[in-house]
This record gives sequence, C-alpha cells and structure tokens, in this order.
Amino acid sequence: MRRRFADDQLRIGAGIEFNQKIADILDRGCAIFSSTGYITKIDAFRKFSDQMHPFFFSLPLGEPLANEFNGSTGCTALFYPPARTHPSIRNFIAGYVQARGLEKVHDDVGMELLVSRP
Repeated sequence: MRRRFADDQLRIGAGIEFNQKIADILDRGCAIFSSTGYITKIDAFRKFSDQMHPFFFSLPLGEPLANEFNGSTGCTALFYPPARTHPSIRNFIAGYVQARGLEKVHDDVGMELLVSRP
C-alpha cells in the first residue's frame, strides 16, 4: 500500500516524466529550485528536503531569492514555467543559466527542467 501511494504521488503535479527526472537529479545530490512546492510534498522526495528550494515565480525577484540562487554550489537544477515567471526572475534566470551552464533536460506543459552539467 505504501509503495502504491509513493508511485501514485509521482504522477501528481507536472507528471511522472518530470518527477522521475527530478528524482534522478535529487539522487545525484543536486539542489533544485522549484517554482512549485508540490515536489516538497512527494513522499519519495522527503529525504531530499534540504536540497529543495521552492520559490514564488509570479513575484518580482527579491534579494533573498537572488542570494539563495547565487549561494548554491555544485550541481544545481531549476524547475519553472518560463512564460508565467515574473520578468525580473526570468531575466535573472537567463543570466544564471548562462553563467552556471544549466541545460534543459525536459520541457512540457509550460514547465522546464534545467540542470547543471555533470
């Protein structure tokens, strides 16, 4: 029953394809900045809670969020909806992606998942 619950949870939010890729990224030890907090509610991801950093994509970029992104070291991933993201965050992300060498690993339903090169 517990296993079925965990499997069912991977189908929520953006869906199983995204969630499986997010699981792989978290398992590699990467930090992930997510515009949706639902990934923090998935039981299978609970052990990675310190690696997950949700943010409010529809609000303007604030100094705390910029500092959190800039303070990230090592493998870093980003999961967000570019078209619906506040322009100030979208501009910041564009520079961040270029500076850190993040690559798109999946996009669907208006969401993108990017991760730094291994």
